[in-house]
Amino acid sequence: MPTTLLAGKPENSFNAHTIASKGLVIQITKALGACAAIPAPTDFITPKSSVSKLFRNAVLQLAEEHPFARTLVNTGRLSTASTYTKTPMNLGRLAGKSIQNVRLDDATDLSQCIAELQGKVLIVAANAKTAANLSAAKLERRFPVRCAILRDADSALAQQLEIADGEVAIIRPDLHLAGCVPSAQLFNVLATSELFRV
Repeated sequence: MPTTLLAGKPENSFNAHTIASKGLVIQITKALGACAAIPAPTDFITPKSSVSKLFRNAVLQLAEEHPFARTLVNTGRLSTASTYTKTPMNLGRLAGKSIQNVRLDDATDLSQCIAELQGKVLIVAANAKTAANLSAAKLERRFPVRCAILRDADSALAQQLEIADGEVAIIRPDLHLAGCVPSAQLFNVLATSELFRV
């Protein structure tokens, strides 16, 4: 059974939590240097033994109410998103790159935002200065797009998009980047692209 090991010295651990769940007592230590063996993602999702299943079910039950138990949930990433490098829908720098879902604020994340657009393309300006150079109303009337401003240059979304000052990122409904282009060229790029042709 493959495992991922987080190595350390158990004798240095502190704040041991003992929690009973369906007759199973789990000792979980919250400490730097605590030792734990975490099943590989496939073993966590589909346990290979009754003990693994008991552990998985206890962890899932505990994770509902106890934040420390959430770190033991191991679903892993079982696939890697494709990068579409050769498609007529690519429009600029970093085109075809998969964008991971990230939290945008306390209430929503990127995939929710994209879903609410109902198939529209999201245009993200690098900053307020770049957005001021766009004619958002004109773009939104002419193309099925919604314009937004990247408010935090250090956010997880900003790091993924890698938008330079003066650029906009064009995010497709499938959470792939159609490209980053200079804002001054955006209207012409969209007008001549395959992105909106059916």
